[in-house]
Amino acid sequence: DRVLREMQRTQTIIRSATGKTPRYYRPPYGEVDARVAKIAAAAGLSTIQYDVASGDPDPSMTAKRIARGVLRDAKGGSIVVLHMNRKGVRTAEALPEIIAGLRGRGYRLVTVGELLGPASTREKKYPR
Repeated sequence: DRVLREMQRTQTIIRSATGKTPRYYRPPYGEVDARVAKIAAAAGLSTIQYDVASGDPDPSMTAKRIARGVLRDAKGGSIVVLHMNRKGVRTAEALPEIIAGLRGRGYRLVTVGELLGPASTREKKYPR
């Protein structure tokens, strides 16, 4: 009950701030089990995971190391987790290099919704 209420409260806050209702849920630390995924579904959310952890919450990580790791590990269709909660103290510094590097390899940066949209649309818009 508590988990469902928290998800619903978060959806309400996000909807108030953005005018949009979230459709996706990324569990904290990527930790999820069948019970939590079922609760998220009851809240109208699809549970997603990332495949590239930037390491940006680590205060010892430099912007260069964050960018190098993301660029090393990202591939077509990757979901990269970056933080803007002030724990990722070098995230904003790393972003220009990450964005330029990914675009330089021919990747387009898209929202999770665009990435996970219908396969026929995805393949037309974002060939790998």
